[in-house]
Amino acid sequence: MPRPFFPPNVTLDHLKWVDSSDNDDRSRLLATLQLDDVNFHVEAYEATEGDGVQQFKGAYGDTPEKVYEAIGCDGPWYTVTIDGREYVLIITPFCR
Repeated sequence: MPRPFFPPNVTLDHLKWVDSSDNDDRSRLLATLQLDDVNFHVEAYEATEGDGVQQFKGAYGDTPEKVYEAIGCDGPWYTVTIDGREYVLIITPFCR
């Protein structure tokens, strides 16, 4: 029987968020996270939900949807709260 898995918790207050939205409305934020010796892009997309459907603000709204399709999701993503607003996080490694 597999043992329970307890991943380490990295709190968001350790990250420095930069507004990268087109309209300076904080609908898309960026940060950098280092795990071991690898840097990762942390992208935060502001999300709202109505009738079980997640919507993303701003010109980058199709990026989360493309990732959603690529990995075969089957429901709304969990969100995190940053400065009182709800965001979906997408974390990818830097290119070499």
